[in-house]
Amino acid sequence: MATNQAPKHAPKKFVWSGEEGHRLCRDILKHKLPYEPYQVQVEGVCKVLDGVDLLAILPTGMGKTTFISMYMLVVLAVKEDPALCPNMDIPDNPCTMVICPTQYLKHQMVSNIHTIG
Repeated sequence: MATNQAPKHAPKKFVWSGEEGHRLCRDILKHKLPYEPYQVQVEGVCKVLDGVDLLAILPTGMGKTTFISMYMLVVLAVKEDPALCPNMDIPDNPCTMVICPTQYLKHQMVSNIHTIG
């Protein structure tokens, strides 16, 4: 008889989109960013960390371009300290590819990335 259930000894998958995930994400980001992220940014980053595709439609100035930096900061923090989220599978050299439709957006993103390191 075939079953789709995970073995009982398999570790429970960490859910970033839950309360514990949001708390961990905020804790990581507070040590990496010079400002407090908006709640909508934390929610978006956590959804992406859970493998959910994200389409962010927000007003100007709400930090859409910063989602990418925040995502990478969390990934790199977990890569540096796997105890933060032991069952998160991160490649050896994580990277993000960003396609910018305008020169202005490209320069803005580079400036944002340099600001937060």
